[in-house]
Amino acid sequence: MPELARQAGIGPATVYRHFDTINDAMMAFENRTIEGLIDEIVQTRAHLRGLACFHQVCLLWATRAATVSADARYIRSPAGFLQRLQQQDPQITLLSDNLQFILQDLSSEGTLPSLDGVRLDTAALLWVTLFDERMIVDLTRTQGWTASHTADFLGSAVLAGLKGTA
Repeated sequence: MPELARQAGIGPATVYRHFDTINDAMMAFENRTIEGLIDEIVQTRAHLRGLACFHQVCLLWATRAATVSADARYIRSPAGFLQRLQQQDPQITLLSDNLQFILQDLSSEGTLPSLDGVRLDTAALLWVTLFDERMIVDLTRTQGWTASHTADFLGSAVLAGLKGTA
């Protein structure tokens, strides 16, 4: 905790006033990161549908992961996406619901084949897996790709993977 305070440029007492343990601080950071992403997805869904919505969400996700939430790659939850859904983690459930809505919309407009035989939470898992912060940071920092190029590449992989499920 003292190292966290030093890195943040604040006193240790301030950190302890807000967090009991380093795990509490890391969970708060993860929660804030997920909440920010969900807020942007909800705003995008309010204005766009179908493939345009999918591409915009991919872009904002890649942009956030390459910048704002890049450090989230260091504090991964030991529980997987589907496990956290089963545990009814409110943020993961909200994220999954929003992604599933977009995926269902892609299926309805014909961009994806019918997802009737595919569990939508599993389809959302594919999207979440490919848009992992570690992957995005690797492509943007190591390969020097822009967030836009990264979003297009990973988004195409999501669509190709889901088209292969039919």
